[in-house]
Amino acid sequence: MLFSGDTIIKHITPNPLVVIKREHLRDPHYQSLKTYIDSLDKLSALDVRYVFPGHGEYIEDLQGIIATYKAHHEERKEKVWKALKKETRPLYHLIDDVFPCVPEGDVFLAISEIIVHLEILIEEGRAELLDPGPPALYRAL
Repeated sequence: MLFSGDTIIKHITPNPLVVIKREHLRDPHYQSLKTYIDSLDKLSALDVRYVFPGHGEYIEDLQGIIATYKAHHEERKEKVWKALKKETRPLYHLIDDVFPCVPEGDVFLAISEIIVHLEILIEEGRAELLDPGPPALYRAL
């Protein structure tokens, strides 16, 4: 049995949030999405029959849900990259391409998710921060 908290939830993909004040971290290069994916890899190695999340019903297919989460984040990363390939632009202008129907109250979550995917794209050498701004400008490589 695994008590997963919000790491694994049956009907939604948890949203790793961007870290705003990195100077307060022991590791200023910390990336929440990368750390989350690493956690999924560690959980995948466990022999678990039942997962009890912090919300919702229990899960019996840990491997399946982890595969779904990883595919989701890979698809989202590609969507961010394709949106960025259109033109160099600030984060806020990527929202319509990545999240075309985001409610006004969820704009922060949308921006946060775009940033955590950009961090990985930058690390992969597929994007760069062109100008720290404000507004910060990113471009695809």
